[in-house]
Amino acid sequence: MIKDTLVLFDIDGTLLFSEKIDSKCFSETFSEQYGAKFPTIDWNYFSHVTDHTIFSEAYCQLHGVYPELSEIHRFCKLFVNKIKRARIETPEAFKIVPGAEAVFDYLKENKIPFGVATGGWHAPATVKLKHVGLWYEDLVLSAADEQPTRIDIISTAIEACKNRGDLWKRIVYIGDALWDVKTCREMNLPLLGIKIKGDHQQLLDAGASHVMSDYLQIGDFIAVLNDIKVPV
Repeated sequence: MIKDTLVLFDIDGTLLFSEKIDSKCFSETFSEQYGAKFPTIDWNYFSHVTDHTIFSEAYCQLHGVYPELSEIHRFCKLFVNKIKRARIETPEAFKIVPGAEAVFDYLKENKIPFGVATGGWHAPATVKLKHVGLWYEDLVLSAADEQPTRIDIISTAIEACKNRGDLWKRIVYIGDALWDVKTCREMNLPLLGIKIKGDHQQLLDAGASHVMSDYLQIGDFIAVLNDIKVPV
């Protein structure tokens, strides 16, 4: 059954984690550029948990208008520079979720289609994946550039996989947050929850059928992937 499945991954908290350093970099970049406190790094505050929407709403709250595309690009470049510096200064703070590289290798070796659909912008997402060794040139990566919602992002990833010639009968998504549960429920997609810190109950209470802490046991991962359900 897994061979007939398209597997889509979130990034932050799902493939890698940074103890909120990346979120703080986002907040600090905003404060440095606009001389004002960033509203919050509790992403539930915003209408959609994507870099596009988070930045646009914070900017509008401060300036009374939504940013031009050129301003979004300028901010994104500054943010990328900051997260690159953070990785040089404290590389040990940015870690891969255990077993994620082996899962990518397994999916590639078994010709199981997969891709990444992240609420972050493409440029910082690439930096993050490269830092932990999960980047390669033909990886399908759908990101938040000019895409305000996670439904938009996942839909774009699915279309990109179709255009690449991938075939499947079933699509599953792997994510770590409550907004991933909500998005999968809205899109009628089975969800596998990942919680590196082991707080499984939060996602289970929100409707996820299965939650794992890592990818260390490939057999367990595949078995769970075959059994996961659409969040209730």
